[in-house]
Amino acid sequence: GALYTPDKTEFKLWAPTATKVVLNLYATGSDAEEGAADLGAYEMSQLMDGDKFTGVWTVTVEGDLKNVYYTYSVTSPSRIINGEETTRETQDVYSKATGVNGNRSMVVDLDSTDPEGWETDKHVLFDNRTEAAVWEVHIRDFSVADNSGVSESNKGKYLAFTEGGTTLNSDTSANAVKTGIDYLVEQGINCVQILPMYDFQSVDESKASSSTNRNWGYDPQNYNVPEGSYSSNAYDGNVRITEMKQMIQALHDRGISVVMDVVYNHTFTTEGSCFSRTVPG
Repeated sequence: GALYTPDKTEFKLWAPTATKVVLNLYATGSDAEEGAADLGAYEMSQLMDGDKFTGVWTVTVEGDLKNVYYTYSVTSPSRIINGEETTRETQDVYSKATGVNGNRSMVVDLDSTDPEGWETDKHVLFDNRTEAAVWEVHIRDFSVADNSGVSESNKGKYLAFTEGGTTLNSDTSANAVKTGIDYLVEQGINCVQILPMYDFQSVDESKASSSTNRNWGYDPQNYNVPEGSYSSNAYDGNVRITEMKQMIQALHDRGISVVMDVVYNHTFTTEGSCFSRTVPG
């Protein structure tokens, strides 16, 4: 991955079959954004252990690259085109942050994405597994309904979980039905299993969520990046991380444990994935 410090960033990529790897730097996560620009390309070197190639390619770029977007251009023998060499551009398999729709990775300072009080946040653990009252939840569907009582800007988003005092149809009467995180507490839920909240490919993050632009998330694109359609800004790789942390923090503050549903045996596409573009086949 991209190992960031304010003085330099070291990039490492495992691509043992590659014959050449180039690091590409960009100002934005896509060419369609204002301020889009190429920021240079850097040829990477094989990392050696004595006289043996480790399979890792590396390059160090001096200076502060925080929030710079990047891809790799990987040249390797294709398993499709008669073994001829071909070059494919790809996001980093080891991405921690990406731009819109996950096609470019982002150099991220993870400490700078921490919400206030994050340093004291702790997992909610159980002495015995039988103590857990588990609720499986889909982030969008949890709050997106018109009558959920959640603010319009947070409907279907990570931040919906941070809103207390929500009621069905925003009813303020004594008989109001609680919604959102208050509903979980009222029902005695102390553990949520969140359907995939890593970056999945079937939803277009550049468009508003809708009944036709949604998914459960079992079609991963970037396994270690939060899904952008659940954030307030899918174009800034920092925002999705911060807001996911705020969601987790809000649940922990209510005594609710958070379990992340992951499916490493799934992928949206095989041949076009970052895995195949990095190491064909």
